[in-house]
Amino acid sequence: MSEPQRAAADERPAADEDRHSEEALMGALSELREIAGDLFELSQVQIERARIGVRSGIFTAGLATWMYVACIATSIVATYFLLDGLSGGLNEWLGSRWAGRLGAGLTVLVVMGLVVVWLRAVERRANLKRLKRKFGNPEIEP
Repeated sequence: MSEPQRAAADERPAADEDRHSEEALMGALSELREIAGDLFELSQVQIERARIGVRSGIFTAGLATWMYVACIATSIVATYFLLDGLSGGLNEWLGSRWAGRLGAGLTVLVVMGLVVVWLRAVERRANLKRLKRKFGNPEIEP
């Protein structure tokens, strides 16, 4: 074989290899484009899910706040009617308007004091039980 024939024969397999390499590269780039498109779509879905979650959270917080305000307002009105009724009853019983109001106020203060004393006793008993459980000391009485 002559030199030009040998060179032409050597170039053919190289050209075939280049063509196969280009096809493989183009196929890989096509796959990468498809994967990138899928990742972009997935990220858009995740962002939209996050937005919906935030909107749902804001709605839930607003609804809870509204319900809290409604409960507080109902409690205030109910307390007012309770105290007004108590005051009216004491007015009739004691025969004086200011005595009825004073008696209603004192009754509320006494009841609140008793509730505070009871809550402190419950808390103390719970703390002593916790200490007894933690340290296992039988001398600690709840």
